[in-house]
Amino acid sequence: MTTTIPSVPRIEALDALRGFALGGIFAVNIAIMANPAGFAEGPVRSFEEIFLHNRFYVLFSFLFGYSLTLQFRSAERDGANARARTVRRLLALLAIGLLHTVFLFTGDVLFGYGLIGLALLALRGLGPRSALRLAGVLYGACLLLFVALTVARITQSPADAAQTATDNAAALDAVRAGWGEAVAYRWSD
Repeated sequence: MTTTIPSVPRIEALDALRGFALGGIFAVNIAIMANPAGFAEGPVRSFEEIFLHNRFYVLFSFLFGYSLTLQFRSAERDGANARARTVRRLLALLAIGLLHTVFLFTGDVLFGYGLIGLALLALRGLGPRSALRLAGVLYGACLLLFVALTVARITQSPADAAQTATDNAAALDAVRAGWGEAVAYRWSD
């Protein structure tokens, strides 16, 4: 006699939050898709930077991590090999992210989420204290990196700024030239 495991309903609040986060990310990315340099200076760019830019990634990232735990529990409940199922899904995410990055949009995050998911899976057995220590080290390293990058940007020479403008113009020209040119540009980039 076979027993069926009752299905677990979707959590609608999580779906709504995910949609909200994706809507905010889309509002930011649409400008970059239209022009790799983003919006021109002015009130629209100011609004975007103050209220939208980098505001929705935290929520979306949290939901990604939480969804990984829900998927893991679901696989365990179904009697499937949770690690194997998760690795398959993350490898598919990596493949989709790579294709999306090359063929559609350089700012894609799916590839990164696939890598981060594999790292989280590898660290799944880490105890709370070890996890906090690792988080502290990673946070400190990222903080130092961002400070160094900010200092480098502040001390950017006029020649470097001109090169950045040239790079932005080349990216815009590639996007405007057509899909094939944009793919070739993204591939080389």
